[in-house]
Amino acid sequence: MNKNISKATLQRYPVYLKALRKLKSMGIERIMSKELSEYVDIQPTTIRRDFSLIGHLGKQGYGYSVDELI
Repeated sequence: MNKNISKATLQRYPVYLKALRKLKSMGIERIMSKELSEYVDIQPTTIRRDFSLIGHLGKQGYGYSVDELI
C-alpha cells in the first residue's frame, strides 16, 4: 500500500466500508461518489481521491462496484 496516505484518509476508509456493506445489504451493486457522499457526509471529490489511492477508479457516469470497493 502507498505509504503516503494521510491519517485522515485512513480514518475515512472504515466509514466507507460500513456504508458500502449497508448498501450491499440493501441490494445496491453500483454507487456514484455523489450518492455515497450523501451516506457518509464526505465530499464526492474526497471520496474519489481516497478510492484512487487504493487503485479503485470509478467510471464517469457508471460509478463504483460496491463489491469491488468492499
